[in-house]
Amino acid sequence: SSGINAEWPLRPGRKKLGLLNENSSDADLFSKLFETMRETHSDFTTTFLLLQSADFLENANLDGLVDQMLRNCLSVEEVKKTLKPTFSKSDCAALLKVSQ
Repeated sequence: SSGINAEWPLRPGRKKLGLLNENSSDADLFSKLFETMRETHSDFTTTFLLLQSADFLENANLDGLVDQMLRNCLSVEEVKKTLKPTFSKSDCAALLKVSQ
């Protein structure tokens, strides 16, 4: 599952995204949004600013918004670099010795 806390405060989240009315699918919407952001390593602040600045009523073509949001995500190479272990072999050996 997404690992997102089911008790997420929906009222502030709705306000932040400009959702005017409560909807039964709001929890699922937030869960999917945060899971996607986690998977793509996107920046929370920039993602919310992009969503807040979008005019969903006036602009039926959202390709530009999607492009901006995709540029906000880390590339595969950046994710690999972020997830690469920073321990040296000697650090690992010392940790292994201590754990035995």
